[in-house]
Amino acid sequence: MLKGVPTACDIGGKKGNDGCIFWWRGYKFHLDVADGHIPISALLTATSAHNSQVAIPLMEMSSKRVTYLYEIMDSTYDASAIRQASTVFGDN
Repeated sequence: MLKGVPTACDIGGKKGNDGCIFWWRGYKFHLDVADGHIPISALLTATSAHNSQVAIPLMEMSSKRVTYLYEIMDSTYDASAIRQASTVFGDN
């Protein structure tokens, strides 16, 4: 699943509320944490990688390490594939 996720340093951009695009160069560090902000799994990706691209791989990594009861994500992750994966990994 991670083969399609960019990992090289690159440039990302985001349009702000004022309509201007803000650009940056670098990486993103994605964390899957437990209650109390205890890190369980982590991935480093290119800054242009969309957060939802790493949701399922992080769920898979974390489900191999701990037993968890629920997941909390913001609206960026609201996709049927992510909801379905959450159900599958929750049954393990």
